[in-house]
Amino acid sequence: MPLESVSQRLTPGALVELFILDPSPIDPLASLIRIHNFVSRLSQPIIFQGETYTPFPVKAEGWEVASNGKLPRPRIRVSNLDGMLQSAIQQYDDLVGAIVIRKRTFEQYLDGEPSADPLAELPTDYYLIERKVQETRSSIEWELVTRSDAEGAMLPRRQVTANACLWRYGGEGCGWVPSANPTRWYDAQDGLVGLIT
Repeated sequence: MPLESVSQRLTPGALVELFILDPSPIDPLASLIRIHNFVSRLSQPIIFQGETYTPFPVKAEGWEVASNGKLPRPRIRVSNLDGMLQSAIQQYDDLVGAIVIRKRTFEQYLDGEPSADPLAELPTDYYLIERKVQETRSSIEWELVTRSDAEGAMLPRRQVTANACLWRYGGEGCGWVPSANPTRWYDAQDGLVGLIT
């Protein structure tokens, strides 16, 4: 059954969240860390799209996108009891700048299931670790941001301004409609030489 049909049912099944921690922006040779916190399979790895995700206590919240234009800043908290991420934190300066990828699918689409489908997934979320919020003996928590919301991020060669089009001069959708704002062109002697409507 297609993902769209399943996700709109009253009982779509168990939603599975898979997380990939990618430290390659900090160290291009670093390995990906793939983890999951799916309760019914907490003691065993999950395979999705041919990749294995290790069971690991994870709590992630704040992914909701608001309509007020403010970008979400989710937080992700992982267990620190076995020290699995401790060496990465020490080696890569709290993993600030690392990429966190969140994949979501339903249990029936995981590899090994009768209706396994590697293409059946909800939109993938990509975030950067902005800062480490807290580190205790039992957990580590980070705040995430989108790439465009990261501190110091620059969009190449363009200044972002509200209510203005930088890709063309005037027109529908750019805050200036020629027919509503006729422009008169004059020569050096103040004689009318043209009218743009």
